[in-house]
Amino acid sequence: MRRWQTNTDSCIVNSTRQVKKILSLIIVLALSPSVQSAEDIYGIVVSVADGDSVTLKADDTTHKIRLAEIDTPERDQPYGLAATSVLTDLLLGHQVRVKVVKESDRYGRVIGRIFIEQKDVSAHMVEQGHAMVYQRYLTDKSLLALEANAKYKKLGLWGLPEEDRVEPWLWRQQQREKVE
Repeated sequence: MRRWQTNTDSCIVNSTRQVKKILSLIIVLALSPSVQSAEDIYGIVVSVADGDSVTLKADDTTHKIRLAEIDTPERDQPYGLAATSVLTDLLLGHQVRVKVVKESDRYGRVIGRIFIEQKDVSAHMVEQGHAMVYQRYLTDKSLLALEANAKYKKLGLWGLPEEDRVEPWLWRQQQREKVE
């Protein structure tokens, strides 16, 4: 009889350990920053920093939003002011929905896809030639076809002379190297 109780006790201990491991894994996954948030943010765009970053007022909270999967020329880069102007005209003062992709980047901005009515702003900016696909963070492959079409039609920044079409991520790196 004692032997049976020991086996039962051992099974209970092993089951308890397995449950604890599973719960620990669930908690780690839930808290992981790589897990996408299902929460959307609704608010009004109150300022536009550049062609891919805005500030959104939602209730009593202000959110800095970085458009996901795209990159636009910096303000002091060729076409940078034009991209900023397009985004300003499209979003400033308007109610939008942000589908959160990542809750925070290294600058504390929310990374997300912004929608005004049913229009996906990231896709719109690429389609019209105002933004490049940020392939390092690309998950929506349909943006590549939009970019290829904008290039073919020489829309927006694709109409610039080739030497002025430096990818924003490379341009930022070149600027950092100049400072060093």
